[in-house]
Amino acid sequence: MIDFNGTTGEMSLTGKSIFFEKDHFWDGLFIWYMGYLRNPKDKTVLNIDLEYFNTQTSSRLMSLLKMTRFLEKKGLALEVNWTCYDRDEDQLELIELFENATKIKINVKHAFTTQKFVA
Repeated sequence: MIDFNGTTGEMSLTGKSIFFEKDHFWDGLFIWYMGYLRNPKDKTVLNIDLEYFNTQTSSRLMSLLKMTRFLEKKGLALEVNWTCYDRDEDQLELIELFENATKIKINVKHAFTTQKFVA
């Protein structure tokens, strides 16, 4: 689920994200977000709560965070919250990589999946 609200400045990505190289979904999202960045709220909150995402989504998330860094450079408040499921070490490393690459502080919330797997 994508809920990017230009009126409140709260942006949320929730669920599972499996995109492929030729998917154009992110193009539309980036175009909308660039419009928001031209006239942003005083505070923007980006919530990332993805139980699962693939490498292509990871690349798009990095692009989104790089775009978001503009807000801090402009002197506006920014809060990035990322829910990490099941203490996934790979995801924690990726979050750290994103922080280092973008210089954005990412608040990590730990959660556990509630889905029951039956073999």
